[in-house]
Amino acid sequence: MRKTGLAGVVVLGFVLWLYRDPLGRLLTERPFRVRHRNTEFDVGHPGETRGATATTGEVQAAPPPDQDDESDAHLVTRDEDADEDGDEDEPHVDEVEAPTPSKRDLINIAIAQGQLAEGERLFRELEAELADETERIELEASYYFMRFAWGGDPDALPRLEAILQELPTEGSDVRPLVLRLLGQAYERFGNPDSALSMFEQAVSTPPNEREETLALTGLARVLSTLGRSEEAIARLSDALGRLGDRDLQRQLYAALGDLLKAQGQPELQAFVLDKLVELRPRDSSRLFSAAYAYSQVGLQDLALVHYLDLLSVDGDNATALNNVGVAYENLTLPIHSIQRYRQSADLGETLAMANIAKRLIAAGFADDARQVLKTAAEADEVHPNVGSHIAWLANQETQEAEREEQLIDDAKKKRRFVRAFASARFEGARSAGSLAGTWLFPDLTEIEIGEKDDGFVGIWMKGNKKMRLSGRIVNRSMTWTRAVWEVKNWAKTPLEYEFVDKAHGYGIASPTGDSVELFEKDNVAEPFSVLKRKTADE
Repeated sequence: MRKTGLAGVVVLGFVLWLYRDPLGRLLTERPFRVRHRNTEFDVGHPGETRGATATTGEVQAAPPPDQDDESDAHLVTRDEDADEDGDEDEPHVDEVEAPTPSKRDLINIAIAQGQLAEGERLFRELEAELADETERIELEASYYFMRFAWGGDPDALPRLEAILQELPTEGSDVRPLVLRLLGQAYERFGNPDSALSMFEQAVSTPPNEREETLALTGLARVLSTLGRSEEAIARLSDALGRLGDRDLQRQLYAALGDLLKAQGQPELQAFVLDKLVELRPRDSSRLFSAAYAYSQVGLQDLALVHYLDLLSVDGDNATALNNVGVAYENLTLPIHSIQRYRQSADLGETLAMANIAKRLIAAGFADDARQVLKTAAEADEVHPNVGSHIAWLANQETQEAEREEQLIDDAKKKRRFVRAFASARFEGARSAGSLAGTWLFPDLTEIEIGEKDDGFVGIWMKGNKKMRLSGRIVNRSMTWTRAVWEVKNWAKTPLEYEFVDKAHGYGIASPTGDSVELFEKDNVAEPFSVLKRKTADE
């Protein structure tokens, strides 16, 4: 018996010593910093959201700040096939062989480093090498935009404006590029009205779909700045319905995600980030962003699926391993959670070490528990609990594995829905017609739905309770809320009643308009249901 107790003390003492620094910081609630590649995050005590998010005690690392900056896309380059938002088809990993910089790259680098004279010299050299007049104008416009935006040269903006003035108003393929760059310059200068005018003109006569996309994303940003976010979303949605190129769709969805974030719509933003993953499944940064966004809106199973997909691409991502541990913890899979924390800690992630330290007294240390139980089983006098705990541990591991499999399967069904929802919501005005009429729930209960503007309301009885389904329709998508008619104030006579919201979710109308698939966000047991329009035969 004493040997069993001694083994437990030894294991506990060793783990406490191993993680003494992060545990000390955690227990004193002093913030500490966590490094993820070239990015650091402040991690404080629960309640702080500065660079990390606390959920039920465990802490997950936030994604690094978005490195995509569409406003600077297409600067001193004419490569129309370049990936404007910096993504690659291959996984994002640290060990990528850097390409030899071109003269255009060297111009950008010189200006960004404040070496304007060197940038000017390289620009003149390259300008002399170009025989095509259109290419020279493109280069000149991009160069002066670069000097203004990155080099801080105020004299560059008038030079860019002069280039526009010299171009014909019609029949110029380079004019939309100059208009867009001027729009970006005015946007940076804090003149959104002038920026809007430039972007609108650039969108009106683009030489190709890529230039149209770049101008549209700038236009959407400025419309949002001017408080016209709905118009911005409508413009991007129209383009998504017209443009079939996957790279262009990614740029448009990325811009939509930024707008939804600015609007404070985190769930819709998460759905859009998932569409970006669908368009490029092996992009680790997009996977991380989608996973983290899902975790922030309580969809932990979807967060888990995306983190696991990320690890299939970048298995040594210590931050993702820690966040998988958080997802498992929130899904009540403690053994899986601790295993992932340990893998993350082994790669040097101190946030995972802190998360482990907070659970030293909790269940879940499967490997340590097994070793203690093995030592206890070899003692001269073995307590009956030892054998039962060995069997209990094996049973817990089996149950968690089965539960994990079911959670992942359910999450993939949700992922199918949210991606389809994003397409139905944002990819063009594909209305499924009016919802007005009589509909049937799966149990054949009838609900009469009426429409007004872009909203709908339906009332029905569930037993002796009066229920209401209401929401908003956009294209073939809808957001909905279910409410129950309840007493507002029992102290008043006569009693006052009101509708009290009980659940919310999303819906997708079928192309024919005869059914609507509903997803209830917080319904774990049965999140999906289908409303069917009542026919004459029913």
